[in-house]
Amino acid sequence: MLKFLFNLFLIVLLPVLSIASDFKIEEYITFVKVNSDNTAEVFETLKVHFYVPRHGIYRTIPFRKGSGIYSVKVFQNGEKGNIHRLERGDNYLTIVIGYPDRYVKGDVTYQIWYKVFKPLDLSNNPVEVGVNLIGTQWNAEIKGGIFKVELPGVPEQIKLFCGREGSRRCDRVDLDVKGNTIEGYLKQKLNPREGISLFAYLPSYLFHSPSILEHLKFYVFWFPYVPLLLIFILVLFGIWYMFGRDRKGPIVVRFKPPEDIPPQEAGVIYDNTLDGRDIVAMILNWARRGFIKIEEEKDQFLIFDKTDYVLTKLKNPDKSFKPYERQLFYAILFKPSVRLSELRKKTSLYKTVQDVRKKLLEEVDSYAYS
Repeated sequence: MLKFLFNLFLIVLLPVLSIASDFKIEEYITFVKVNSDNTAEVFETLKVHFYVPRHGIYRTIPFRKGSGIYSVKVFQNGEKGNIHRLERGDNYLTIVIGYPDRYVKGDVTYQIWYKVFKPLDLSNNPVEVGVNLIGTQWNAEIKGGIFKVELPGVPEQIKLFCGREGSRRCDRVDLDVKGNTIEGYLKQKLNPREGISLFAYLPSYLFHSPSILEHLKFYVFWFPYVPLLLIFILVLFGIWYMFGRDRKGPIVVRFKPPEDIPPQEAGVIYDNTLDGRDIVAMILNWARRGFIKIEEEKDQFLIFDKTDYVLTKLKNPDKSFKPYERQLFYAILFKPSVRLSELRKKTSLYKTVQDVRKKLLEEVDSYAYS
């Protein structure tokens, strides 16, 4: 029987004692500011002494239903620390602090800053402000502690509890209340699994719900991909708003093309096709605008006569010419004067005309005529 009890001690109790002896907290400093918008800011400084090498510490923070922790920051020996992971339960958050590939030993100072979202139940009057100054989750001895709590108003009543969870008294803390500020320090050490809780009662009119910005900060902390999703939705809305909306109001029918549209493009818009008449209209438009001169020339032999046309360049194309117009202009008027009969023999002109036709159709397709 004695052997069985000894083995039970080795299996069950010894690991617990070894865990508790891994480190101690020399000093636990807590500053809490309770805001009127039903949020709270908490800054904790833990001066820890490790007896054996460890990766770091766990900080478990309880919160009431409907509340939550966000904006968590950690510092180690005055430098930015590493949050290895966050473990979120229904009513608690565990912050795993440390590096998986590093060990610490001896004296290490940790600083933990976080905010609490909706820590108070505003449906009651007076409002109970519960502050977990030192949690009972520490499986280590806490030799000293200092705390300071700032409230949005002067409390009507204050209750302080220390010891194990469920304790209803406290004789280990010296308390000092000055207006809306409550300060205190530990007169005696706290054993493992012992903590300090403070409850203050204030009128409900001192509080209101968090702002939209605080709501966003809380949800972005826990759901960091939400902003990217919102930006994606806004971009899609912008594209739809600029290019995909139906036109408002009736579409007015135009019986004549706008004045700034050249005849070749007006012809394409009119019948949705590009034919030879549109190309001819473009050349005649050059003559109308004074860039070329078209003259009729007749050759008579006995009773037969032959009619030809001479195209003479008067000036070079200006900025009003479209790129495809300029290409065709120089392909036709490759010299100061050219006969129509010469152009019929120029085989390369056919390829140029086909290329111009393609570019002209692309030009018309890029418009948004109404």
